[in-house]
Amino acid sequence: AEMGFNVYLVEKEPSIGGNMARLDKTFPTLDCSACILTPKMSEIENHKRIKLMTNAEIENVDGYIGNFHVRIRVKSRFISEEKCRGCISECEEHCPVYARSEFESGMKLRKAIYVPFPQAVPLVAKIDEEICIGCRLCEMACPFDAVDFFRNDDIVYVNVGAIIVATGFKPYDASKEKRYGYKKFKNVITALEFERLSSASGPTGGKIVINGKEPKDVVFISCVGSRQRDGNKYCSRVCCMFTAKHAFIVKERIPDARVTVVYTDVRAYGDGFEEFYQRVRQRGVLYVRRELDDPIEVIAADEADAAKEAEENSPATACDCGNDEDRENDREPVREDGKNEKAAEKLIVRFRSSSGFHEIPADLVVLATGLEPSEDAGRIADMLHIQRSSDGFFMEAHPKLRPVNTLTEGIFIAGCCQSPKDISESVAQASAAASKCAELLSGSIIKSPEIAAVDAHACAGCGICVSVCPFGALRISPAGKAYPVRECTVLVDEITCKGCGSCAAACPAGAITVNNHKNRQILAQIDALC
Repeated sequence: AEMGFNVYLVEKEPSIGGNMARLDKTFPTLDCSACILTPKMSEIENHKRIKLMTNAEIENVDGYIGNFHVRIRVKSRFISEEKCRGCISECEEHCPVYARSEFESGMKLRKAIYVPFPQAVPLVAKIDEEICIGCRLCEMACPFDAVDFFRNDDIVYVNVGAIIVATGFKPYDASKEKRYGYKKFKNVITALEFERLSSASGPTGGKIVINGKEPKDVVFISCVGSRQRDGNKYCSRVCCMFTAKHAFIVKERIPDARVTVVYTDVRAYGDGFEEFYQRVRQRGVLYVRRELDDPIEVIAADEADAAKEAEENSPATACDCGNDEDRENDREPVREDGKNEKAAEKLIVRFRSSSGFHEIPADLVVLATGLEPSEDAGRIADMLHIQRSSDGFFMEAHPKLRPVNTLTEGIFIAGCCQSPKDISESVAQASAAASKCAELLSGSIIKSPEIAAVDAHACAGCGICVSVCPFGALRISPAGKAYPVRECTVLVDEITCKGCGSCAAACPAGAITVNNHKNRQILAQIDALC
């Protein structure tokens, strides 16, 4: 937008800000996250060249580089954005329905009519239609007549020259690994939940309190949902440093707390990261190393003695933490919110490492959960014809030479949708993607000569090539409009085609070739080498 181009910003959530809006501080400088983010959010809202569409999703994309046709569904908030002042006090006060706040990671309740957080942009309320009972008390209470239960979704069509995909990430679901006791014990939380717990705008006003008490023994466990043998094999990159940040915050706010970090490797690779890690250790934080394959579990303290006695009498390896199914039947009943009726007062983190067997008492256990692709990454990849890596993240055209480009020309990627990365790396990649867009929109498009060509005399119009094309560059067209040979044939979009050869390999009639890569040319090269 600053380069003079009009921008359509489509955000799935009711407010922009993403996961960064939920953070308390940023590493390694410990700057306030909201102080960095909020001014940028306000700039976006007030920029004359940016059209902001929140609570919206892209439903369909057609076209090609320089000429994309996009269909956007702006979902109804059941609130008039023109009339709502974001005061929320009157309507929220009268709403009788409660739900767990997504922004607060479920640690605080919200009403069916709500504003996600006080600095939300736009500062407009939203009615959660999934839980709203239709009592309409909010409508009667609103002094600005902003509530409109008959408001429908809006469908917006836009034509754009380029697309930047920045769909972010979702945190790993720690409940998949029962050994950590997440959703079994209230005092086992994830890193993002700790962010809200330590934030001044969070559910406890920034006080680190669990079960109504200030924890004195805090244990952080790294690599939860990362570097797995049978799951996410990649490193999530940011976990080591946000764990160090969290440990620092605990020691800063609870000086007499005993803080232990159970880690596998510390990857302090960025500018100032190693210095910050050393600073945390100097604060008295104890780092205990274990291997990824070393067993680990979190149990209640009153279970520890019985488990230890069973271990001594069993021929199995000590701390057999992997047998989750056997332990499942011994669990307490779980409420609808996923937490037990009664939380353990004290926990024990048990694990084996090369230095021996460890049992560390804990009032609070924080799991350093990894980063995963967003939930709708698959749908977006199919719609935009973007390739995905084996990890599920969007794949760049070239990791060194074209790190923000995709193989679909005119579509770029930025941030954690491409791979796990920290804030500074995401900003750098977003700046590069914006620069590439401006370069594209300011110049002309050069077609590659190495594209598919269809022999209309041989084509039977079966459509197999259309189904295998990863870029959507082929379509079946009536022959009378293009080739007066058969009833139908296949047309190639010369801008969209990348000459990958998938269609040529799949064509049963051999009617498709790739320019400059015909069989006789390839055979001649082989003969020359032999």
